[in-house]
Amino acid sequence: MAHFGIEKESEYGQALFNTAQYLYYTQANMQQLWQITSDTFEGLSKENKVAYFNAKKFLSFQIAKILDTLQNPFRDTYQSLSKQSGSQVSKSHYPLFDNVTALFSATPVVFRTATYVYACTEWVDDAFQGKEPTHQIYSRLLNPTNISLANAIVDLEAGPYAADYLAWNFNSGMAR
Repeated sequence: MAHFGIEKESEYGQALFNTAQYLYYTQANMQQLWQITSDTFEGLSKENKVAYFNAKKFLSFQIAKILDTLQNPFRDTYQSLSKQSGSQVSKSHYPLFDNVTALFSATPVVFRTATYVYACTEWVDDAFQGKEPTHQIYSRLLNPTNISLANAIVDLEAGPYAADYLAWNFNSGMAR
């Protein structure tokens, strides 16, 4: 909170702090869920595997609803900044949440950008220092479209053994 210059005792500060705290708890719970799934999945019946899948799909839609709820105030705040005279903020749309609904669509999302968005400058530094593997810096590797393609290739090629394989692809930059 101090990093962003937000008073923790303000109404906004309290709401932001509580939300961030619950999101961190959720992340820890998701890691636990992943570990339990990894440890027990092979021994489950088909019915339980379907139940696990449906429960996680439900959670995914709940996450999408959270992102969708954040989208409008986020966009309003961004647009209010870009309307200021002399603002250095880009005057176009801010694509961070433009495809929230597409994240959980039946077809893979193809992104219109080859760059990454970070919440703060510290995250950029962490990405370039290799401290945080989820913060990408090179758009020809591991961008969302590449990951979607790699997952589709594994599913097609490995079929029921897809969980045992990983595909790797990259943009060469040599296409004409």
